[in-house]
Amino acid sequence: MSSMDLQFENGLTGTIIYDPLILEGSAVLTVPVVAQVSVTNLGSDDLSQVGLYIIPASNQGDVDNPANNPPETDYQDLLTWGTASAATPAVEGGLKISSAVLASDTYITRSAGASRRSRLRLGNIVSGDTIDLTITFEAPPAVPARRLFISFIVGE
Repeated sequence: MSSMDLQFENGLTGTIIYDPLILEGSAVLTVPVVAQVSVTNLGSDDLSQVGLYIIPASNQGDVDNPANNPPETDYQDLLTWGTASAATPAVEGGLKISSAVLASDTYITRSAGASRRSRLRLGNIVSGDTIDLTITFEAPPAVPARRLFISFIVGE
């Protein structure tokens, strides 16, 4: 039983995700950017206590177009925005995760999804089963547009 048996697929195109998934919006992000990802257990064993969390990105774009900020800045900004949005529903900003296995849409905050220990619990994925996730990025209205790099981890 291993998280290495998980396969990630773009839920919109049906293609397997091997390289970093790029979410793009316009220079003025008034509409949230959405990605759909399907996670399938290809192993012969069931996986229990599967969860999702984020970490600072290890990939910072190509050498000709490097990131403007260190990966920790993007990580901390997303946690700050998500924590504010979770506390005050009228505030938009951060990463929101939706799935049939979660009770409701959930923002990644400092206390939910910020580390393996606080991962968003997706439950069990039995052999051959798939969990569909919708990842929504909402830009806070007062924040200027920029590129953000973050790594999503799904595993036990």
